[in-house]
Amino acid sequence: YVDQADISVISAVDEAFGRVTVEAMQVGKPVIGAASGGTKEIIKDGTTGLLYQPGNVDELVSKLSLLSNDIELRTSLANNGHNFAKETFSDEHRFSQFFAYLDSLTNSPQRSLDLSPIMPLVDDYLTLSRKESGQRRRATVLQRIRSKAPSKVKRTIRKVIKSRRS
Repeated sequence: YVDQADISVISAVDEAFGRVTVEAMQVGKPVIGAASGGTKEIIKDGTTGLLYQPGNVDELVSKLSLLSNDIELRTSLANNGHNFAKETFSDEHRFSQFFAYLDSLTNSPQRSLDLSPIMPLVDDYLTLSRKESGQRRRATVLQRIRSKAPSKVKRTIRKVIKSRRS
C-alpha cells in the first residue's frame, strides 16, 4: 500500500533496521521518520527524508505540513531517497559486498573466520535461491565459505539475480 501514499511516515520508536523506510524509498515516496533506531541511520535528514523527535507530535505535524505544501522538496526527498535506497539496498549492491567478502576469505590464510558480518547476506541468498533457510541449509552454505570454495555460492547467486531481472 505504500505505493499509493503521497508521504510515508515511519513512527516506530524502536525500529531495528527500518525495512519499511527502505521500501518507501524504493518506490519513490518521501519519508518522515522518528529519529530513533534504524530509521535515523537510514534517513539523512533534509536529503533523503525528514526526521522528527519521537513523541513530538507538533514537530511531526510541521514536517507533514511542510511536505504537503512544498512539492519541490517532496520531489527532491523522494528522488534522493529512491536513489539512496537503490544504490545501498539493491540485491546487486548487497551481493557485490557478499562476493567481495567471499573473495577476501579465499585469499585469506586465516582458518578461523568470523562469519557474523555476512549472516544477513547468507539468509538473503537462501531466500533468493528459494532454499529453506533452516540451520542445516545455513550450515551448508557457511561450510562452503569456510572451505574456501565459494564459487558455487557465487554462481547460484548470479543465476538468482539474473532470473529476478527477467
